[in-house]
Amino acid sequence: MRKGVRCELDTVGLPDEFLLAGALPTLHDRYGISTAKMVEKIKYRLR
Repeated sequence: MRKGVRCELDTVGLPDEFLLAGALPTLHDRYGISTAKMVEKIKYRLR
């Protein structure tokens, strides 16, 4: 990137397909968008 600063990005979202039905907390966890999963991903990236 400009001035030698490197920036890595992760996408956050749901796949473009029909998803399983179920309770929202379960689905959020399954697809990696629950609060706990997001915190885990962010902490991993900050290392």
